[in-house]
Amino acid sequence: MLNEQQTRLLRAAFTGAGTVQYYACNFDPVTSAYDTCAATETGTVEIRTEGGARVLVFNGGHPPTGVGSLRTFGEYGGAVYVVRGTKSDTQYNVNKTSRITLKNGRQVDAQLQLQAAGGTWRTLAQNPGDPCVGIPTPTQWRRVESGVYELHLQGSKALTGCRDNLITFQQLDAGTLRGRSDAGAEIVLTRR
Repeated sequence: MLNEQQTRLLRAAFTGAGTVQYYACNFDPVTSAYDTCAATETGTVEIRTEGGARVLVFNGGHPPTGVGSLRTFGEYGGAVYVVRGTKSDTQYNVNKTSRITLKNGRQVDAQLQLQAAGGTWRTLAQNPGDPCVGIPTPTQWRRVESGVYELHLQGSKALTGCRDNLITFQQLDAGTLRGRSDAGAEIVLTRR
């Protein structure tokens, strides 16, 4: 649905390997159908395994919607089910600040911005001896299970020679996650 009144519907058509065309469809009260559709934007689609189920995930390109979830489809145990997922519209994007405690006890602040499953990580410090510190770094974010999340910092995509880092977080409360990087730094994310 594109609005709470349920008079506009979002549809997608597969246009190639991993690509879709989105359509906004208006409800026609005469025919009681969503039969007046107009092409909007293009996006991508992929199949991911989440919690043991294969789920069809639509990424980017869809127009803003007025409801809190997107409907998709998942396969589990040989059957296909309708699945509701959190949508990636900007009102659902994550913007977190974090405090990193390094092995030597020094604390550094960082900022994480996520849209859908990806985004940017940036430490709010500079290190003249390490060009990888303080630059915007691409990230991938995924829910492992209830209350457990993984953040993959892709430093190698930001600058040749920078290393990737995987951080597993445990949810402490509705706005706080605590994790440890594979380099040993403790990281606490707090939602702003």
